[in-house]
Amino acid sequence: MAKVLDIILMVALVAGFAALSLYKLILWFRYRDDPVKREALISSGQVYPRRLAKWIFDEDADTSATKASPPNSGRK
Repeated sequence: MAKVLDIILMVALVAGFAALSLYKLILWFRYRDDPVKREALISSGQVYPRRLAKWIFDEDADTSATKASPPNSGRK
């Protein structure tokens, strides 16, 4: 049973790596005539598409960081 799970995990890992590599190659091909964007793409750490990264890292959450009130000590 563990061998089957190991094989499934390895296949999922290889498929994910292949998909992300293909995505990066497509972006390189898209910006092949624009050296500034291509250089920014190569030097950036963007691995996921922006929409997917926003969803994964929850960047546009409705609960924005607001100023919290100081804790009440109870004693003075």
